[in-house]
Amino acid sequence: MKVKWVKLEHTQHPSPLDLHLYETYADNCVKMGNPQEGIQTLQSLVRRYPKHLSGWLRLTALLLETGQVQQALSTIKELTALHPRHQEGQATFQKLLKKCESQSPVFSTPLSTKDQTSEINQSKNTSKYINKEVSLP
Repeated sequence: MKVKWVKLEHTQHPSPLDLHLYETYADNCVKMGNPQEGIQTLQSLVRRYPKHLSGWLRLTALLLETGQVQQALSTIKELTALHPRHQEGQATFQKLLKKCESQSPVFSTPLSTKDQTSEINQSKNTSKYINKEVSLP
């Protein structure tokens, strides 16, 4: 069953509670056996709030957990293009590339050289996704 989110939060500056609730809902979807709903929730979250870095990292981790390696790589690559100075995103991207290199040359994609200034306060929760062991199907 899809949840219709009430769009009361400010689109430019969402509250940390709203962001946490989206992530929690996505995690609960996975626990209840509906990972696609969790993925769609996180995709919606990062589309609406591309500055929410832990949302990107959680989405990447969830895609990997469900065996969607190519989509996980595309997601983390998009994060690094949007936020080239985000160290956790860069580290996660490099780690995923190293793990994927032996499986297919398609995964050997260089980092974007696009230099965008990002005024992002890094979330305390983002580092927990880097250290998670990436397991490929």
